[in-house]
Amino acid sequence: MLKSIHNISMWGGEFSKDGYACVISRISIEEEKSPFSKLGIPGVSENTDSCICIKYGYINPQNELVVDTVNQLRIPFYSIYDWGGSDLIEFAHKYIVNNLDFRENAIDALSLNDGLFVFQDKDSKLFGYKDIKGDIKIEAKYKLCRMFNNGVAVVKYTKDLGKIDKISDSSITESLNSKGVIDVNGNMVVTDYAIINDYNTEGLTWALSASFSLEDNGFKRDWVQIDKKGDIKKGPISNIAHIYNNKEYPIIVINTGFMGVYYSFLDENGDYLTDFNGDKGLSLSFDGSERTELFKDVTRFSNGLAGTIGYNSEGESAWIFRDRNLDPISEPYDSLLPFSEGLAAVKQLTHLDKFSSHMGKWGFISMDADSTLSLSIPYSFSECGSFTGGLAYFMNTGATFDIEGYINKQGKII
Repeated sequence: MLKSIHNISMWGGEFSKDGYACVISRISIEEEKSPFSKLGIPGVSENTDSCICIKYGYINPQNELVVDTVNQLRIPFYSIYDWGGSDLIEFAHKYIVNNLDFRENAIDALSLNDGLFVFQDKDSKLFGYKDIKGDIKIEAKYKLCRMFNNGVAVVKYTKDLGKIDKISDSSITESLNSKGVIDVNGNMVVTDYAIINDYNTEGLTWALSASFSLEDNGFKRDWVQIDKKGDIKKGPISNIAHIYNNKEYPIIVINTGFMGVYYSFLDENGDYLTDFNGDKGLSLSFDGSERTELFKDVTRFSNGLAGTIGYNSEGESAWIFRDRNLDPISEPYDSLLPFSEGLAAVKQLTHLDKFSSHMGKWGFISMDADSTLSLSIPYSFSECGSFTGGLAYFMNTGATFDIEGYINKQGKII
């Protein structure tokens, strides 16, 4: 169990493809002197900023601590949105009061991939990368570092704003696009994007190029698919709030304004997968007279299936799996995770007229040869994660203590 490692209470994440899981021994919310105090602005000379502090290390599948929890990240609230925004603040608060669910990930940038993990220099507060031995491989010179993925990592670098014209369309555009991509040797291979997603196994990702024009009433967002050299493969696609990378079908986020945020998918040509009426747009259906082309929430496609949230026959909110045609193929669930290594974690749906839907247990389903879904590991877990490297995290809560650890694909605790 993670809680027994060196007698230190730890939160454990999922194992990466390198075979290591990040463990966090301490999270705290502290105060530090504001960097704006250096500007000499009256009234802020003693100003402080709240800061989330995370101490972390790494374990192997044998539950051995291979990187001690001496590494520390200090993330000021003013830069919190680079690291997960309000979700990270909520995670820290829940950790402190011991009310943290496993599925609430702290910060995926801490995963150890391609033999490297993110570290922060305690003096400059900039970020770089160390190897599993704790040796610095890429010096700390970036304002933000993502985990390495398929040989490359997304970083946010500092631009020389002194060379940029002040208060002009071009200077605002230049300052918006300060993210790039480095390889495992620290070489910058892609530059000048506002957002860059992690690369998939095919060496492709979606990136946002942002521009500003006062004459055209503000900001323009163009998404393009690029390779590891920065060459554009698809796009540009405009009027989309965000695109989440995925090998099968990327997830797109549509901000509808007062009606909120909705989700859909792009097909292999970069067109809307749910454009059922062929009008090149996406619409909602509230009365069921037409197929809805937008969903309130979705998971990524995996094994040809994606989870979407909707309502069951009794009017209760429920998740179901859909195939590539977006046809429903599963029973409803209270919650679910995407398929990983042939199995998907699902939470049993319990009806409101019986007892709280949150009392359902988690289990795992698989797809049979005839494409039907069946329960492979019974509903028996309070919380669980997806399988990675043949292992999945689980937790069972009790009246006096909780049990957590890892299971194999037969559902046996290891």
